[in-house]
Amino acid sequence: MAREIKTMEHILFGQLRYLGAWTKLVKLTIFGRECSLMLLFQGDEQGVFDHHQVLAYQGFFDNFANRIFRIERAAFRYYEVMAAEFRAALPDPQDAARLVPEIKRLEELYPLVTPLELVFLKGRQEPTVGFLADCAWDHQGGLAVRFEGDALVEVGTRDILL
Repeated sequence: MAREIKTMEHILFGQLRYLGAWTKLVKLTIFGRECSLMLLFQGDEQGVFDHHQVLAYQGFFDNFANRIFRIERAAFRYYEVMAAEFRAALPDPQDAARLVPEIKRLEELYPLVTPLELVFLKGRQEPTVGFLADCAWDHQGGLAVRFEGDALVEVGTRDILL
């Protein structure tokens, strides 16, 4: 017998589903295209969220255009700094042009990034939200950007959100 998926209506977050964490699928424009992103709220089945998760959500969406701008620019700077290292790590140098191409403009990064999730972390000292994406250059680690409060504090692989 299939287990019923638990749902709840949150006053701020809206309709959520529990899939090991509380989730909601939204459409956002980021990296030059409309994408379906999963909003993920850490928590237990009871649907108790901490104050910092609420503040992180409000802060992200109250300053949405600025947050998207900062995520895209931070990802581009990260790519510029790390691209040579990513290319050197490829077992077949011929893959470099496809997986880690030389780029000069932010827009050239767009097809290399597939946005996946916004994670609203529980139990942090500050309101913390992480952006997660798959990327052509690191299929295992992906791309992550972490905000604490209003500050963009780190760009790296998904490990920065653990």
